[in-house]
Amino acid sequence: MHEATVWGERARLAAWSALVNIDELGLDDDGRVQVVELARSLTELPDQRKARLLREALSRSTGLTVSTVVSWLDEVPTT
Repeated sequence: MHEATVWGERARLAAWSALVNIDELGLDDDGRVQVVELARSLTELPDQRKARLLREALSRSTGLTVSTVVSWLDEVPTT
């Protein structure tokens, strides 16, 4: 499988997981809005910059669910 496809699918999976578990992520209202907007965008078209922004937004929270989603986004290339 091509590297872009692999990270793209991981980003898409992380985005869907964030959306499905939004109530469990412990985000404030602003963080919730930002995560929902970024995650919806990533489910349509994987984008490295948006994946990094989603990771950054999720990193402000703690917990097993958010840690798992962030770990998937850690694999998105930074270049």
